[in-house]
Order: sequence, then C-alpha cells, then structure tokens
Amino acid sequence: MSIKTWTRMNAWLCLLLSVGVSLGVCAEAPVESPFMSAYQGTALKKSGMVYYDALRVPVENGQLETRLGQISAHYYQGDNSITPREVRENLLAELSKHQGRVRFECDQHSCPSRFVTNLFEKTWLQSRVIETDIFNMTSKEDFRYLSAEFGDEKAPLSVQWLVKAGYGGKIEISQILLEPKALPAGKVTLNPDAVRQVSTQEKPDVLEGEDAKGTQDHPLISRYQGSVIKAQKTQEFAQFRLVKGFDARQKVQYDTLEGRVTTTAYEVSMKQSTLQIFQNYLGALQQAGLSLLYQCELKDCGDTLLKQTWAGSPEINRYSPLDVYNMRSTSDFRMANAVLHSDKGDVFVQVAIDRNSARQYVSVDVVETSSMPTGRVVMDVKYLMSEIERTGRVVLHGLNFDFNQTTLTADSTPALKTIHDYLAANPAQSFYVVGHTDNVGDYAFNLGLSDRRAKAIVDKLKESGIAASRLAAVGVGPVAPLSSNRLETGQASNRRVELVLK
Repeated sequence: MSIKTWTRMNAWLCLLLSVGVSLGVCAEAPVESPFMSAYQGTALKKSGMVYYDALRVPVENGQLETRLGQISAHYYQGDNSITPREVRENLLAELSKHQGRVRFECDQHSCPSRFVTNLFEKTWLQSRVIETDIFNMTSKEDFRYLSAEFGDEKAPLSVQWLVKAGYGGKIEISQILLEPKALPAGKVTLNPDAVRQVSTQEKPDVLEGEDAKGTQDHPLISRYQGSVIKAQKTQEFAQFRLVKGFDARQKVQYDTLEGRVTTTAYEVSMKQSTLQIFQNYLGALQQAGLSLLYQCELKDCGDTLLKQTWAGSPEINRYSPLDVYNMRSTSDFRMANAVLHSDKGDVFVQVAIDRNSARQYVSVDVVETSSMPTGRVVMDVKYLMSEIERTGRVVLHGLNFDFNQTTLTADSTPALKTIHDYLAANPAQSFYVVGHTDNVGDYAFNLGLSDRRAKAIVDKLKESGIAASRLAAVGVGPVAPLSSNRLETGQASNRRVELVLK
C-alpha cells in the first residue's frame, strides 16, 4: 500500500474515530483499520486514536526513538489454531510486497529485558487499547515483535506489531500506527493587555458541555479549545505557593506570592493528549511575553507534586476535581509556570495538566501580585457597639506592641481613645480584656505575654478614667486561635486583644 493511499484512507479513519471514539478509544463498535485487514481467524476487539502524542519506536539494535504524531491502534484476538510465528511470516511477506522496511524484530528469546514494557508503559495504549499483559511477558511465552516503516525516511509512517499466544491459547495481535504530524497549535490564546482589568467580554462559546454556573475564563488567558470549566475560585487577596522545583532530597520547593488569586479547573476531551495541551499552553505563554520559570513532565514531576506543595494548608484541595492525592511519578501529569512583568504589577500563571483513566483536567492559576487591601475595618464607637451587640465580643484592631514586649506602640493611641469613648458611653457594662498570641515559641512564655499585654491595656484605660472594677485582664496565649497557625497570615490574625462582655 502506498503512503498516498494510506493518507487518504487515514483521513477516513480519523473521521470515523472522531465520531465513534469515546474518551480516545472506540466504544461499542471499534473501527477496522484501513491499513491492514484483520488476520484470518481473528476479530477486532478494540481500536483507538489520539490526534497528537509521543510514541517510542525501536530502530536498529532495539534502540528507542521518540516520535510525535497521530497514533491509531487496533487489538485483535483469534483462535488457538494460529501461531505467532505464522502471523510474523505473513506480515513479513506483506511488508516486502509494499516496500516496507523492517527496523527491528525479536521474539521471547531475543527481545531485550522489559523491551515490550518499555515501549508501551505509561502511554495511553497501555490500558486503553492493548489488552496484552505487557508487564509479565517472559521467555516462557510465545510472542513476536516487529517494527517497520513506509515512505519518506525522514518522516516515515511507523507501524508496530505485537503478536502473542494469549491465555487459553488464543492469539493476540496488536497493531500501532504513527503518522508524523505537526502539533495542532493555536488552541490557547493570551491577552496581556487585560491584566488586572475587569473583563468586558461575554462568556466565550462552550464547545463541549456547559461551564459551572457563575464561572468564566480569566481575561488574561483563554481556555484550551473544547474544554469546559468544572470549578473556579477567586480570592481578592491570598497567599499562593508557586512551584520552583525540588531540593536534593526531592522535597518540593516553592515561592510564596500574595495578591488576587484565580484558580480555574477545566475538563478537556480525552482525544487530546497531555503533551498536545501542554505544548499549546507553553507556546501561548511565551508568545504573550511571559517568562517561563519552571516546568516538569511525567516522572520528572515526582510523586504528588501538588499535594506536597500545599501540604499543611487548608488550600490543599484547591485544585478539585484534580486528584492531588494520587498523582504518582507514573501519572500522565505536566506542570509549568511563568511570569509577566507589568507596570501594574507582576502576574504569575501556573498550569497543571492531569489525566486519569476516565477524565482529563487542566488547572490554571493566575496570581496578580499586590498589597493587601486595607481600611475595610474601621474601629470606631459604632463598630464596637455593633460587634458587642452581635456576638458579645470584639477584636480590638489598632493595638500594637513591640516584638515580644508589653509596650504599646505610639500608633495605638487612636484605638485606645476609641475604646475609652465606648466604655465611657456605656458605663453599665463590664468586660474581660483578653490577650491572645500565635503558637510560635514556648507555650508558657506566650501565655504570660498575653496576660501581661491584657493588663497593659487595662492600665492604660484606667489612666484615662475608666473604673478598674469594670475591667478584668485575662491571658489565654495560643489556645483560642482565629486561624491556622501554619500560615503567617493566620499567625498575624491570632496575635490580638479582645473585649469580651461579662
């Protein structure tokens, strides 16, 4: 068969597969290969195709080359009257007839150790099309492997066959075809001019399914074409851990950023490989002028990269529906992040792509660095009154102490006056003045420090004319936190003094 003929027939195959394949594999009705008929006495059990992915191809001496392109695969089973040797002889005859070039072949005695496993392990072929047990093939089993090429030697059509006497004596034939193709690019676009601006665009067209209610693409970066938003979270000001690699002990290293953080989780068709998606995002980031900071693919990303990054944080599940707990070094996972320097502030983008047996997800984080918005809470008499009426307690904002000391700083004077004015206006009320700390350092020291600070505030209020009988100083140290002490922002909110109604 000529390459020209194959290309025409392959177009027909792609059309059928694009209609009949669910999640990258033919569902109920696998499609026959136009390249090779079913071997007499066998029946097609599975077929599948991906538009663009990497495949390991053996050449002379069994050396493996990685090639890129469109991959289609077919798996056949037949009765026990057919032997692997017979199939091999027929394949060689057909190759000779159509000017095919044998690049490598071996059998159970001559194939290198783990040869077949290395070929197909960690590829979509492993579990979705090829049913042959590639992990337990030994010299005691009867199998043949054959690799051949057709056409242009610089960009050949590659074909591989794995023929094995299966369980119960049934013959198993797997055929894998790779047609060289360029990466389908242009699937992702970025708009750097939209950084830190509110998008005025309508929600983009949804190509497959419906977006989660109330979600839309970040104005900086579009979705990968054909994907659907499954979840989204925007925080006006938050801390974000930007992955930057591993240390010598393979512990994840990250930088902590602060600013507006938007995390969007997309589901992508299984017909797209993680490689194709990843290359499109990398290309879009670089074309838009972002500088790549870190990237990893497959086993180079180690085990549970996202879980390690966010360990000890309440944000560990921020990437749901991505399963951060089961991303192993054998997972089909890729990650990259980049930065865009702007006069409006640096913007960071982090993209993570994960594929499991049934679904494929892309998570995109956009971090717009900024300082924390302030002035949202103004402690005046009305604020103290409303909080005490609502909860019976109020955090006394604006009271600051020197580090590990009981001395109030000069900028605490306005807050002290506000507290005095409230107490003077409500003479019938009595309060506990309760000191709190974070959990950094010795417990006994923190407990004593919180008590001394509470007494220091009571002394200041007594000096201003408030009756001592109305105020009781109490220190509770770190035992009643408002937030997790695992984060610096949580520690800051836990270092406080409260007015609690008796």
